[in-house]
Amino acid sequence: MKKESFAAYLKGGYWTQAIKNTALSDSSGTGVTLDAEFKSNLTGEFGFVYSNGRINFLFGLEVIRPAPIVSRKGTDVAGTELYDVSSEVSAYAPKLGIEISFYQGATSRAFLGGAFGTATLTGRNSYVLTADGTAAFAGVVDFYEDLRSTAPLTEGSLGYEMLMADTTTFNLEAGYRSLSFTAITHNRDVTSFQGPIIKGDAATNMDGSKRTMNLSGPFIALSFRFWLH
Repeated sequence: MKKESFAAYLKGGYWTQAIKNTALSDSSGTGVTLDAEFKSNLTGEFGFVYSNGRINFLFGLEVIRPAPIVSRKGTDVAGTELYDVSSEVSAYAPKLGIEISFYQGATSRAFLGGAFGTATLTGRNSYVLTADGTAAFAGVVDFYEDLRSTAPLTEGSLGYEMLMADTTTFNLEAGYRSLSFTAITHNRDVTSFQGPIIKGDAATNMDGSKRTMNLSGPFIALSFRFWLH
């Protein structure tokens, strides 16, 4: 770990995290009750490390994907089912990172890390209306929304790396990620509960406010690094 300068890495994380899907839940028809939380979050990342003594520089690509919302029922105040909806979002972000070791031994080290990048969000909300839903929303038939957005990503972490075998090391990290999409747009023409929408229009709620998606939160991740001679 003190001698090698280059490594490829693979990193993944999974944890239970309730994330309110405001890219969906506040735009689903007036007077509709809908459970629209993502219950868990999954991340994956790959990239390269350049080490210069106690400082590492990272160049990677991260994918963030909350568990999809599948077949949730939208109901009115009387409990009448109006539609069935599924929703999924994901974000990918090229990242630059730095790690500074505050302890470094022959086969292990502890470090503080930070990273930043620009994340791109893709989302899809798919609606299948019931007969009652077709009657309640005049002129609306089954449809889906295709959504896009970009936002800055920053994160900080505390990590520990140890030798696993030969030139492969094992890494454990815990930290916090800041990532909030505040300007979501439609990526296709569609007729929704809000009427006709043109590609490029801002995605808004029924009250006209902008839809958002906040993927900020704590994270725990495991990774493997493959150091090159």
